[in-house]
Amino acid sequence: MLLTHPHDLGKAGMFAILATQSNDFALGFPLFNALYQNTHPEYPMYLYIVAPIQLLVLNTIGFFFLESEKHTRDSSKSGKYLYHVLKGTLQNPVVVMTIIGLIWNVTYGQKVLPIFDNILKAFSSAFTATALLLVGHTMSITSEHSNFLISLQATILILAKNLIFPLILQKVSALFLHSNTIKETESYSSFGFLYGILPTAPSVYVYATQYETCIDVATKTVIGSTLFSAPLLFASASVISLSQIVGTIICVILQQIYLKRNARNMHHHPDLEHQNAHISPSTSTATCEDIEDLGRNIKYDNHPEYGTMSSSMYERVCDSRYSCSAAQRYECSSQVSRYIDDNNEIGTGLIDDEFFLKHIALLIMFGVAMTVSLFVCLWKFILEAVNGIFIELEFLDVIVNYTLGIVCFVVFGLDSKLITLLSNKFKNLTNYAPMHTSESMESQLICEQFLAHHIEKCRREIEQTKIINNKRFTAVFECSEIANWLLEAKVANSAKDAEFQIECFLKSHIIEELDENCHQKHFRFINVFSTNT
Repeated sequence: MLLTHPHDLGKAGMFAILATQSNDFALGFPLFNALYQNTHPEYPMYLYIVAPIQLLVLNTIGFFFLESEKHTRDSSKSGKYLYHVLKGTLQNPVVVMTIIGLIWNVTYGQKVLPIFDNILKAFSSAFTATALLLVGHTMSITSEHSNFLISLQATILILAKNLIFPLILQKVSALFLHSNTIKETESYSSFGFLYGILPTAPSVYVYATQYETCIDVATKTVIGSTLFSAPLLFASASVISLSQIVGTIICVILQQIYLKRNARNMHHHPDLEHQNAHISPSTSTATCEDIEDLGRNIKYDNHPEYGTMSSSMYERVCDSRYSCSAAQRYECSSQVSRYIDDNNEIGTGLIDDEFFLKHIALLIMFGVAMTVSLFVCLWKFILEAVNGIFIELEFLDVIVNYTLGIVCFVVFGLDSKLITLLSNKFKNLTNYAPMHTSESMESQLICEQFLAHHIEKCRREIEQTKIINNKRFTAVFECSEIANWLLEAKVANSAKDAEFQIECFLKSHIIEELDENCHQKHFRFINVFSTNT
């Protein structure tokens, strides 16, 4: 909300719900029941306390922001803005049904009429499956149209929900639920940590579709959070279960060791038992990456021919309302054109999306490493008791920090273009066959007709010189250009037929795709050499 301009309260509310809404009863209740049924059978019942707080407090704040953004866009209701926002928030089905459930519980106790019980169980059983089916259907539709910003937002939300949120809950639980015994305090903190790891509930996707806000982000977050939290849940549940029997295991090991030793070797210094918490070295690393050039990443929506002063640039630099003379406008436009030419000659490559993606991926990795290291250092600084959760975090800290070098090498050391070029050349050498031998009869006929009657005319009309990612290519064309030419020349009957013919040309090695990271696909004909600089 603070970093976006103009402020989007709807996104802020939806992101808050995505980062805090947990899949309590579908996944959390069976897990807690199996984990704490012998030691703390009351822990699963805590979910019935947490759920109303989540729905009536945290979600209500998010719904308030969503309603605010909804009525901000609706100018017809500007007269009673606050009234409509509060009315829409309180009339939300989630808020209404939660309030009705609390009133029913206070009035009639924990009893539900059989007729209502059967109806509510049927609806609750069908909701999760229906929501997941809708999520999967939307994921299959939007996967082809997703962009980098949506994936970045989903990644940050997944890390916030499944990594930062559990650590915060663990510290808050240990602070506010402090018990008389250390064991009970550790148990409360482990419960809070495990609750925070639970994935995002599918109901959040329903909220996104209801308000038509961040639907793609909600889809990716729900699926990614479920996949990301699965190994963390397994590891956390394992170490929590292990901590319950660690005393017995240690006693058995000590018994076997002491039975084999002589009496003089059984002397035990009382100070040794307090040293293990202090001898483990810090695994945190101080890594600083200079990314000052990242702020100069400028993207141009319309790429004019560099080196020429177009009329659009002339009009944009000095608008007529500033009453500049023709000489002044020409001088300003010349300076801008000269600056663009010099910038292109430098060829930093920061205009490319490739380097922007690499820096963002590296920053996310550094953020994860610093977050885990911070909580490990705070744990050691506060001198809390070492338990399974601490061992898991320390292990994760070691793995993340020692793999940062590998990540940097993979992200910046490997040249994907060179690897792709070598693999394509190797594929052409090993799998080269005479043209059309592996194609169907229909594909052979299409390619033969194109080579015999249309290729020369097509090349004359669509081939042109273009600048792609600060490189100059000759005799290239876009996918849409060859598709439009096939339709205009009556070679293809429909857009789908044109796409099929282009695919046949690619498979038959008539055209090849340029290996350049850009928004539009660019092609060139085989054996037509283009010069690039």
